[in-house]
Amino acid sequence: MLQDRDRLAFFEEAPDALLLSGEDLRIRRANQQAAALYRRPAEALVGLHALDDLRTPEALAVPAEWPSLPVGAATRVRTVHRDAAGNPIPVEVAVRVIRLDGQRAYVSVVRDIRDRVGAEAEIALLTRLLRVRAEINRLIAGEPDAAHLLQEACRLIAEVGDFVLVWIGRVDAASARITPVASAGPSRDYVTGLEVRADDSPQGRGPTGTAYRERRLVAVEDTELDPRVGPWRERMARHGLRSSAAAPILADERFHGVLTLYSRAVASFGGEVGRVISGVADDLAVALLRRAERQQLEAALLQSQKMEAVGRLAGGVAHDFNNLLTVVLGNVAELRCSLPTGSPLVTALDEIDAAAQRGATLTRQLLAFSRQQVLQPRRVDVNAAVLTVLPLLRRLVGESIVLRTLLAEGLGRVLIDQGQFEQVLFNLFANARDAMPGGGNITVRTEALVLDAPAARALDCAEPGAYVCITVEDTGLGMEPEVLAHVFEPFYTTKEQGKGTGLGLATVYGIVRQSRGGVEVSSDIGQGTAFRIYLPVAPGGKEAAPASA
Repeated sequence: MLQDRDRLAFFEEAPDALLLSGEDLRIRRANQQAAALYRRPAEALVGLHALDDLRTPEALAVPAEWPSLPVGAATRVRTVHRDAAGNPIPVEVAVRVIRLDGQRAYVSVVRDIRDRVGAEAEIALLTRLLRVRAEINRLIAGEPDAAHLLQEACRLIAEVGDFVLVWIGRVDAASARITPVASAGPSRDYVTGLEVRADDSPQGRGPTGTAYRERRLVAVEDTELDPRVGPWRERMARHGLRSSAAAPILADERFHGVLTLYSRAVASFGGEVGRVISGVADDLAVALLRRAERQQLEAALLQSQKMEAVGRLAGGVAHDFNNLLTVVLGNVAELRCSLPTGSPLVTALDEIDAAAQRGATLTRQLLAFSRQQVLQPRRVDVNAAVLTVLPLLRRLVGESIVLRTLLAEGLGRVLIDQGQFEQVLFNLFANARDAMPGGGNITVRTEALVLDAPAARALDCAEPGAYVCITVEDTGLGMEPEVLAHVFEPFYTTKEQGKGTGLGLATVYGIVRQSRGGVEVSSDIGQGTAFRIYLPVAPGGKEAAPASA
C-alpha cells in the first residue's frame, strides 16, 4: 500500500495530465497538467466520472474495457475527451489498475495528441490526394472531352479524396459570376442556386472568388470562424461544410475555372497538401489548354482544306469563264470595227463590252482567291505602301469615317505583289466602311513580331519566323460567330442582293495565302472587327523581337 502511495507522489511533477480514479471511476485527484488540458481547476475535476464526464458523446458510444481489468494490469487507448467548453481533445490514455487503501483504483496518464492526430490526418489526406492526381492523369491520358474531364475530376476528388463536396466553376466575364459547370460529393446540392462572384464584392471574397482574382490557392480552415465565408456560413453549416480550399485552373495565362473543395472537418490545406491541390488544378488546366489548342488546330486544318477545295473549284471555273469572255470580247471588237459610224448597234455593243469587263474583273478576283493569278512579288516596305494608298482609302470610306495609322518603325520588308497588297487594303477598308453606315473609326496598325511553330501552324502560315503584322480595325457593327466561320468563303455575303459579290474578303485570303502569309479575324457584336494580316519578312530583312500571335 505504501508503495502505491509513493508512486502517486510524482503527480505534480509529471509532464502529462494525471488522473487518479476510485473503484467507482470518480476522479479523486488531478494534477495541474490535467487542469491545463481540460481548462478547469484541478479541484473542479475531482468528483467527475472518468469516462462519462470527460469523453465526447461520439467517444462514449465506444465501450471502455479497462474498468474490467485485474489489479496490476495496464492498457493504452486512443479516444477523444472534451475540455470545459466542450471542445474535442484527441488523447492517448495509458491506464494502470492499482490497489489503494484496500480498494481498486485507476491511474490514468492522459497525453494530448492533437499534433500527432493532425499530422496523421495530413499524411492520410496527402496520400489520398496523390492517388487523386494519379487517377486524374490517367483520365487525361484518355483524352476525354472537356465536360467529361471536369465532371470525372470532381467525382475522383470527392470519392478518393474523401471530400464532402467538389465543384468547378467558370467565370462569366459579363456578369462576373462564377457558375458551377461540374460538381460531385454527398453535398453537391449545395451549389444549386449558389451565388459566387469573381469581383471584390462580399460574394467574391470567399476562397473561390479570391482564388480567381489572386491566381493562387486560398483556404478556409474553419468555416464557423472565418469572416470571409459570411455570406454562406448558414448554408455551409446545413450541408456540413467545415473547411474549404480553392485553386485556380490556370495554364499559360489562360484561365479555365476554379476548383473548390470542402471537408467535413476543420482542416489545414497548407504545405504539401496545398501544393498537391494546386497541382491537380494545374494538371486540369494543361489538359484543357492542350485540348483547346488541338481543337483550334483541327478547325484551322479543316477550314484550310475546305478553302483549298473551294479555291481549286473557283480557279477551274474562272479559267473556263475567262476563255468564254475572251471569245465574247474578241467578237465585240470585230463587230465594232465592222459597224458604220453612228450605227444604233454601237450602244448595245458597249453594254456587252461593259458586262464582259465586269465578268473579267470577277474572274481576276476568283483567280486571286484560288491563288492561280500570276503575281509579280517584290520586296515591299509595308509602311510606305500604306501611306501611298492612304489618300485613296480616305476617299473610299468617306468623310464620316476617321482614319488612324499606328505604324511601327524598323519593319523588315515583305515579298508581295504591291498591287495585290494595295488590293488587300482596299477590300478590307471597303468591308470596314460597309460595317459603319453611321460613321466611325478605322485604325491601320503595323508591327514586327516572330511567330513560333505553334502560332504559325494556327495561322496556317508557311513557316515560323519573322513576320510583319498589318491590322485593319474598325468600330463597326461586328459579326456573329456563325458569320466569322464563313467570312473568307467566296460568294458568302450578308449584304443585300446586288450590294456585293462576296469575293472581297475571299480575294484578301487568296492574295495573303499565295504570298505565304496568314490572316485571322476577330469580332464582337457592337464592338467592331479586326483583320490581321501576317506576311513573312523577306530574306535579308530585319529580325523582330520574339512575340506570339
